[in-house]
Amino acid sequence: MQVFVTGVYSSGKTHFARRYAAENSLEYMSFDSLFDYADPNNQSRAILENLPHTFVMDAIPIDESYTWKDFIEYERSHPVTVICVYCPDRRLWLQRIQEKKLQRLLGHRTGILRVLKAQSLLGRKLWHQVSSMPGGSARRIWRLARRWRSSVKDAEDIISGIDERKHLKAYRRFFSDNLPALSRFQSVKYFDSQQDVFTSKEEMLNGIGYRYFALEDHLVGAHEDYDIGYQDIELIDFIGYTASYKTWDNIHSLVDWRKKRVVDLGCFHGYFAFKVEDSGGIAHGLDKSAAALTTARMINDLRGGKVVFTEWEGGGRIPDCDVILCLNVLHHFDDPEAALSMMGARQAVFEINRDQMDAIRKHFKIVKEVDSHRRNRTILLCERSNASQSAT
Repeated sequence: MQVFVTGVYSSGKTHFARRYAAENSLEYMSFDSLFDYADPNNQSRAILENLPHTFVMDAIPIDESYTWKDFIEYERSHPVTVICVYCPDRRLWLQRIQEKKLQRLLGHRTGILRVLKAQSLLGRKLWHQVSSMPGGSARRIWRLARRWRSSVKDAEDIISGIDERKHLKAYRRFFSDNLPALSRFQSVKYFDSQQDVFTSKEEMLNGIGYRYFALEDHLVGAHEDYDIGYQDIELIDFIGYTASYKTWDNIHSLVDWRKKRVVDLGCFHGYFAFKVEDSGGIAHGLDKSAAALTTARMINDLRGGKVVFTEWEGGGRIPDCDVILCLNVLHHFDDPEAALSMMGARQAVFEINRDQMDAIRKHFKIVKEVDSHRRNRTILLCERSNASQSAT
């Protein structure tokens, strides 16, 4: 027997595949562990050519259709059964999304997923596992877990708030890409992971409706993909590859942050805004990426919710403040000169390409220059003589 198990993100397909393999004395295989998503060319075909005679494979999600043709071709000459797993209860599915997104956000080595599961499954029996976290993080995480646990009840409100165009776009994508692919297999079964029963294609469609896919699209960010590892995240664990902490090491002593109103332009995950808040400042992060700001707000909730984040385009109005942070973002603005003219704070800290220094001099007086750890960049502490006085 050869079985492919598939389904959308957080549908419960992995749990089902493991159990199905155990119950039928079959070898369990994970497609994700075999497939290198960074280099997808022809890999699925190579994997399929080396499969054992009997197995249950936790296969590709149905929204990654670029490998379906290889699975379909394989099935033409092999007795394969395809099982599509789905979860019709959007509230339960939303909870899975929250847990998995936090796991991905904070890294697989952290304790946050364990805390969420402790809250939902074991109550306070696992409280001792997180009570030793520094800085009160454990209690904040526990409170957040409780709040998210209760927010699952409001899933219908979240669904109804999604833009109707996203409903229709996801609906069309499912029917145009995924169902035709499934229908090309000779043997397809459908499994309701909530009721723990096999169903029919009609029951699946009636059970989930197109809103299910729109909600997945909205929360997981299928149309708002971005590099989540670009900026460091420091919370329980550490992830990120740009060494933002080195920039902070270089700038933290340039300004007395205490009680200063600081605006971080292009804040991304809010790393520097959080550092300012930790140093006694009042931080406000601005960024054009709604997906990055969603991550920043999740981190902010875990930290106590003191930083404000706002969606903003470079060159737009900047809130009144004492200090502006413009770190590794000026070259991304459509009109850097216009953006500089909008910076009315008395002080500004830049990390820029060296060829942008002349543009800075048109608007600011350079008080101090510090080496950057980034190639061909420099750090500048600047003052603007015509800026309004800082708040007292």
